[in-house]
Amino acid sequence: MVDFVPLFELNVEESIASQLTVETTADNQLDFFIEADANTEFTLELNTTTDFSVDMEIEVFTVDIGPHTANNINPNVIASATVDVVVTAATNLSLYRAVTGDGLYCEPTQPSLERYAGVTKVAVTPGTDVSLIRSGKLTDNMWSWTPDAPIFVGASGVLTQVSASSPVRRIGWAMSATQINFDPFPTIGA
Repeated sequence: MVDFVPLFELNVEESIASQLTVETTADNQLDFFIEADANTEFTLELNTTTDFSVDMEIEVFTVDIGPHTANNINPNVIASATVDVVVTAATNLSLYRAVTGDGLYCEPTQPSLERYAGVTKVAVTPGTDVSLIRSGKLTDNMWSWTPDAPIFVGASGVLTQVSASSPVRRIGWAMSATQINFDPFPTIGA
């Protein structure tokens, strides 16, 4: 008989326990997901043994895009995305545009594509901190992408399925006509 020693303990508030799912990734990592509305507050406590290390990345997102109903809900947008980057806008930034780490639109040039940080979820004015989607899924029922095709960075950060001749940077993939899975690849070409 083999004795198993627990390496960690996860304590979850009862109010969200039914909303928690745990998945094991292909590389033997654990992903914890909590689905809750914007007004839900909760605490997670992770306790580990002394010989167990944890590399934890907390990813939180909110989406507030476009016109809303009386209940403050935009019926066209559904998100399951991560926000990996917050930048300060150096110029006016429009909705769903690729942005560099210095708060400018990403352009299809080698230096600009190398500084790609993520995609805006809202339009903002200069000097405003903006959360960018870098990886994960975003759905907007107003989109009409070609499914199973890549998404590239175009001029002025416009998302496009038409790749430039060179250089190019694929930042996502159209999962359906209305959903993008953001998963940036390195820049190709020079």
